[in-house]
Amino acid sequence: MGVLKMFSLSLVLCFGLYAFANVAQAAISAEMEDPMSLSNVMLDEITAESLDLEEKDTTFWSRFKLGTRSIFTFDSSKQAAIDLKKANVKLLTAKKLANGSTDSKTQERLQKALEQYKSKMASVEKRIQKLPADKKKAISQRIDEHHLKQQQLLRDLGEKLPEQVKDKITAVRKDRIEAWYTHHKNKLETSLETATRAVDNGKPFQNLQIMATLEEMEDVLPAEAQAKLRTVINKTQDRLSEKLKNLDEKDQVKSDKYLEGINIDEVKKIRLINNLDNDNLPSNLRDHIKNLQSAHLDSLENRFKNLSDSEKNSFLRKNFETGENGDASKVEMLKRLERNTSSELKNKIRALNEEEQIRLKTRVKNTSNKDDLLKLERQIKDLPVIHKEIQDRRALINNNEVNTSNRRR
Repeated sequence: MGVLKMFSLSLVLCFGLYAFANVAQAAISAEMEDPMSLSNVMLDEITAESLDLEEKDTTFWSRFKLGTRSIFTFDSSKQAAIDLKKANVKLLTAKKLANGSTDSKTQERLQKALEQYKSKMASVEKRIQKLPADKKKAISQRIDEHHLKQQQLLRDLGEKLPEQVKDKITAVRKDRIEAWYTHHKNKLETSLETATRAVDNGKPFQNLQIMATLEEMEDVLPAEAQAKLRTVINKTQDRLSEKLKNLDEKDQVKSDKYLEGINIDEVKKIRLINNLDNDNLPSNLRDHIKNLQSAHLDSLENRFKNLSDSEKNSFLRKNFETGENGDASKVEMLKRLERNTSSELKNKIRALNEEEQIRLKTRVKNTSNKDDLLKLERQIKDLPVIHKEIQDRRALINNNEVNTSNRRR
């Protein structure tokens, strides 16, 4: 019995020491690991669950069952829901392929999955046009939410692939934005506002991903849609500002890391940061945002300086010869880039800057919301002509409001 007791005590002691060693090692690892590293900041990536799927839905057997279900479904709204699921399955398949091998066969399969995704989404949109109003509204809202999520997933895919495949994904994203807009011309603001609120998961930085998607839509949609889209962007920004208000210093660093992890190019990231500034934010956070923007501008300027003239031309064409909506941050960027170019390119950059200011004037004239004007005014720095346009437009809006009020009396 004495030997048995001694043996039992030894076992207990060994297990205790083992457990203590594991806890100590975990504590040391946690201390050594930077909690603010990009890998430890949750980026709200789009998963199967985000798209109302399970990981197993991409398997052959699950796809076979879904196809069989589709054959025996005759209700148009249910058929549209099945097609939406099929489209999302194809998108998830593309995501898995993008995370795998980069050989030519895999790339071909990936591109085929993307084409099938486009085809299924076109089928969804075609089906819902034939639905009665009550059924159409419910499925349309779901499609709008999935549109935002799909755009984010496609954006993330592009960063993992070779340049030629990335260009094709950009083309798919553009095609889907244009197709979505075709069916939302008369209800763009309402549809997007409802969708952005639904996609917002309540986490502190989720609206940064949503704003990144909206900013990219802004580069694709025509001028007639810009004012309504800008209103949605500003409302999303306001919701984000409310969440950012009470951030402590540690969380401010997290927001920087979150921004770093959003898969958009440097130009779009600067535009996104520029849109974060808000009078409702505490002064220390506003200063932090300005410093962050300045750091990204410096990075952009240095990268541009090291490009050849041919590469600079290509960079300018890709980033500043697109989009119909004037952007104040682009004017600031172009001023910076002009300092690092040959005389020939200087002329091109100045011409691009003038075109951007013309687009800004058009944007002001098309804005009927005073809050939107205020936010635009805050973003514009050394552009007295645009400031004058904003003041005139604000005076006109105020005058129209007075006239409308008088007519109602």
